[in-house]
Amino acid sequence: MKKKYFIFFLFFILSLCVGINFFSVGSADFGQAQALPLSKQLAKIDRNIEYIYLDKEIDVLSLQQKLGIESLEGANNLLSNKTLTPVQVESLCHENDFIVEDKGDYYKVINQYASKTLIADAPLANTYNAKYTFTYEDSVALYFESIEETKDAYSAMKEAGEKVVIDVVCSVYDDFSVQSTNYYTWGYDAMDVATYNNYLSTNNCGKELVVAVLDTGINTSHAILKNRILKDASGKYVGDAIYNSTYTYSGYNFEDDHYQIEIAEEVKESWGHGSHVAGIITQLTPSNVKILPIKIANKYGLMTTQDIIDALQMVIDYIEDGYNVVSVNISAGGECLDEQDRNEIKAKFNEKLEVLRDSYAVSTVAAAGNDEQDCQYTLPASVDDMITVSALMDTAGVYQFDASYSNFGSYIDISAPGSMIVSATNKKNSNGKCENDLVYMWGTSQAAPHVAGALALLCLDKNYYTAGVANYTAEEIESRLFAACKVIDTSHSNWAKYYGHGMVNLKNAVQTNSTISYSAQDTEVFYDGNYHNIKVSVSSPANYSITYSLNGTTYFSDITTNSAFKNFTNGNKKIYYKISATGHTTVIGNANLNIKRRPVTINVKNQTFTYGSVAFDKTKYSITSGSIIASDAGQFILSTTALATSGKGNYKIKMSCSSQNYSLSSNEGTLSIFARSIAIAIGDKTVGYGESISLTDLPYTVTSGSVVGGDDLGLRLSCAATRGSNVGDYDITLSSWTNDNYNITSTSGNLKIERRKISLKLNNQTLEYGDSYSIDDACGSAYSITSGSLYSGDSLGAVIASRTIITGKGEYTLYLQDYSNKNYDVVSATESKLTISPRKLSAIVLDQHFEYGESVAFDQTKYSVSGDVLSGDNLGITLACDTTKIKDAGKYPIAFSYTNKNYDLTVQSGYIVIDPKEITLSAGEYSFTYGEVDLSEVTYSVISGQVLAGDDVAFEIDTAGINNKTPAGNYDLSATSRNKNYIITVENGKVEIKKRDITVASSQIRVYGEANNLDNDFYSLERGEIKNNDDLQIVFGSVASESEGIGSYPLTVESCNKNYNITVEGELQIVPRNLRIVLKRQSSEYGENISLLQNQYYIKTPLPAFENKENLNITLYTTATNASSTGLYEITASCDNANYSFSYEKANYKITPRKLYVKLDDQQVKYSNDIKLNNFAYQLVSGSLLAGDQLDITIYSTSTTFSKSGGSYVLTASIDNENYELVIMTGTLIVDADFTYMIIVLAGSVGAVAVMTMLLCIFGRPRKKKNKFTFD
Repeated sequence: MKKKYFIFFLFFILSLCVGINFFSVGSADFGQAQALPLSKQLAKIDRNIEYIYLDKEIDVLSLQQKLGIESLEGANNLLSNKTLTPVQVESLCHENDFIVEDKGDYYKVINQYASKTLIADAPLANTYNAKYTFTYEDSVALYFESIEETKDAYSAMKEAGEKVVIDVVCSVYDDFSVQSTNYYTWGYDAMDVATYNNYLSTNNCGKELVVAVLDTGINTSHAILKNRILKDASGKYVGDAIYNSTYTYSGYNFEDDHYQIEIAEEVKESWGHGSHVAGIITQLTPSNVKILPIKIANKYGLMTTQDIIDALQMVIDYIEDGYNVVSVNISAGGECLDEQDRNEIKAKFNEKLEVLRDSYAVSTVAAAGNDEQDCQYTLPASVDDMITVSALMDTAGVYQFDASYSNFGSYIDISAPGSMIVSATNKKNSNGKCENDLVYMWGTSQAAPHVAGALALLCLDKNYYTAGVANYTAEEIESRLFAACKVIDTSHSNWAKYYGHGMVNLKNAVQTNSTISYSAQDTEVFYDGNYHNIKVSVSSPANYSITYSLNGTTYFSDITTNSAFKNFTNGNKKIYYKISATGHTTVIGNANLNIKRRPVTINVKNQTFTYGSVAFDKTKYSITSGSIIASDAGQFILSTTALATSGKGNYKIKMSCSSQNYSLSSNEGTLSIFARSIAIAIGDKTVGYGESISLTDLPYTVTSGSVVGGDDLGLRLSCAATRGSNVGDYDITLSSWTNDNYNITSTSGNLKIERRKISLKLNNQTLEYGDSYSIDDACGSAYSITSGSLYSGDSLGAVIASRTIITGKGEYTLYLQDYSNKNYDVVSATESKLTISPRKLSAIVLDQHFEYGESVAFDQTKYSVSGDVLSGDNLGITLACDTTKIKDAGKYPIAFSYTNKNYDLTVQSGYIVIDPKEITLSAGEYSFTYGEVDLSEVTYSVISGQVLAGDDVAFEIDTAGINNKTPAGNYDLSATSRNKNYIITVENGKVEIKKRDITVASSQIRVYGEANNLDNDFYSLERGEIKNNDDLQIVFGSVASESEGIGSYPLTVESCNKNYNITVEGELQIVPRNLRIVLKRQSSEYGENISLLQNQYYIKTPLPAFENKENLNITLYTTATNASSTGLYEITASCDNANYSFSYEKANYKITPRKLYVKLDDQQVKYSNDIKLNNFAYQLVSGSLLAGDQLDITIYSTSTTFSKSGGSYVLTASIDNENYELVIMTGTLIVDADFTYMIIVLAGSVGAVAVMTMLLCIFGRPRKKKNKFTFD
């Protein structure tokens, strides 16, 4: 409906009619606070955390791309059902490590590792490839560059047994906003702040108190904020930030530790959230309450729980630096569904909150969150020591819980205005400025600062100070805050779940009523079955009421009687009480109730049984001191570990009490079980020799007593016989038993060992003629066992013999004559054969040599025999060869034979060898140049040896392929002949091939500083000739090194073709290297001496590795002089180094205006159409003029029109001299009202208020629904 625009139009018109102009513009001034090491150390860490927002109508490919899901199937799974519940969507995303929140029209998705931060217990030896680490007292924060690295490190740390949690991503709550022109919030009236501020007008301690705002930063230019930001002693703004590099803050100095807040126009983020929160606090509190801004969010409004914890440590550091912080506001948070991780993170929060509360009386406030759900999983809202705030809305003057967004649950401590709250912003208007803009916002982020501001108001009460020193505790301030709460909207069945103690109402905190006189005592009693409570005594007034609460976080309705507590155990319980009386200030406090355990001592008696007959008696004990309440008797139980089937031994008997209301002292009794007595008779056993003797399965008979159930007695029998014992009889006796539940006596059994039966087969044997004829009788070689076996290496002791006498070569019959080992019975033994073989000898027939042409004289004794020939034996050896067939050079075989067959001779053949006749020739020595070889004229002569008459020898010199292509070197000549009866050798036959001389010309160029990469193919032939189309394979060199300066250097030949001697004529020319630099801008203030820094440039072209920048001899110049005015002046350069060709890119030297700090005096005038201002109403606070310069200032108002109703306007000033810049401390122009006009305005205002009230009653308030405005 369009009526919403009509409502907002009426708001704007009304604001213009009756609004008061609060705004003034001034320049922000920055200062350096005291050292804060945490800020400096965290400043280098880049945090880039982003949420992903998914439209529910998103297509599959876009979903896959946005979430980084590897498969299209995974994306389809997420979109397969548009009616998925948030739990189902979360389950589907879990496999891809995503956490999903259903936001109605879209899903809000974040990877569970998106914080890229892990928190582990210290010390930590391995940093698991973290980019940065930050070590705290008992933990280590690890910061990673990517989600994948974070996930891998988390898995590795879990496998290594490290105690580690994933840091939780948080955000400033995404409140809805709309522009406003009126700085008014209904929360001021709803909380009755005016009444309390009236009380403070005479009870303000006058001290400067500080509220720390942990948020997105602050707009320091905004009129309602700039004078309320904390300043140091020098008047500089004080503030801080986590992770500076994420926010691109120009004000951070890495050499120092504190962050200086920057002007809002320079802030790169556009949230305005922190400014809005701070503006709510300043609206509620007087001017001596200041804001300490600590920026914890990145440009997306995101941070992690560790960021918030670090910021709390910053607050502690500021307190220790002397700043009087009284409350902290955190309008941000995130969900942690893992209970273990959540509890770990809560513990880290509580460490900081304990210091703030107990050491410095500082309370910390957290927004409950805007997710319309229980805040039990929300951090830091679910931290115990946080004051967690839900949001209220105003419906025509009726205040109630805003269920359209606010979280709820048992962690809610208090409720405060949160819907449609007007405050400052950081968002720029149409003119590009954000100095005075106001917006409406909805959210628990707006409710929380109402409570943080209320805490500051309570701390201003001078009654809490003694001699100027605060004497209150955080508990006292919070008790006063809760006691002042107002009960609203009692229609809820669980009222405290939504409102906590109720809505803040500071009127009830005004100390104007009488004081209730009372005392509250800690109470300590022993449990006695009766009901107890803490002791609260009220001495005045006479009429009062007391209500009690177990946890203090609900409206005091848990307990309404004085006898409500009975079974408290395990230490103290804090009981909250609320005392109310008409005309008196309500008191909220607490005391401890400790119902101690009832002491009782019991004597447990011993019990004794025989194994197999156990019957445990649970009544065998007595009470030696104390007593047991009759109804609790069943809580005391006597127990033992022994069972009816338990074996011999002693078992503990213990008394236990299932009720925690008793402190039990008891001895341990003993249940003893003794062994059972029996007698047995052991059976007999027979085995063969060498067989395994096993007595485990030997039967026995129980002759006395009995065995319980199917017990195994675990008998251990023994016998003197072993597996290798000889045949005979042996006793079997009982040596032990494993079942110690029995005592056993026994009679012996008998073990009989019989002879082992085997059958044999004798093996054939062979002996050599002339041996000793010793017959083998070993098992395996002499015989084999065909039936049975020998035991464990036994020897049968067999005796094998021949049935006839052995005479010589031939075959004989063998048989088993006897055996000595009587543990065996040889049933049968087959006979075999003995073979006597010839004796082996070897003979060598020796070669007999004769020269070609010589007469052959054959010798029949030229042989040798190796081996033993028996005494008296003749081998009968004969050699033979037909010499009549021997003619030419060669080998002719000699025949060998022998007659004695008792020998077997192996013969190496021999030959009659006719060796060729030797002839020696002389061929001479020859020398050629490579490529010019001619051996056609080679001759020879015979220098030794003689050719037989009639032989045709035909000698020929062999040049071995030497020709024009033969490489340079030395070669030997040889000779051949067709007649194989002659051997030809050559003496003094040599050929030398010399290298060829040539000369080449070349010219080479390289740049200074480069290596000698010369062109080996760039040359020309000057002298000499190249043969065979050869590649000269030239490699050029030079005497010039890489660092040699420009000039000419001779070329050399480092290597070439081995068939040539090459010389080179030419030079290497080294030319200058290009050097280009880029000059950097320099500046100074007008009036300062010009000091041109000579190192303000960088080199654009690369330098040689060996070069030193100082050797370049670069000089910078400028046209600016000490007398120059503001403006730009050229910077030039020169280079005095011949090895470089120098050029540069110019830069400017800038002379900036000289700053003058001027404070304008306030001026007051009457309203007129032409207001005149005094241009001399100022003071020069800092800065100075140069000699001869004049200061001509023009003072004017930033407003070009003035209201007839009068008002305050900002004064500023300008100067015409461009050599100076004014830094203005603005003044105030007070314009007195036109009296006649004011009477007319007052009448119009009354009518407008009446119209607005009527419209609000008809249409209700605007609310957010699917990113649009509607009206109830």
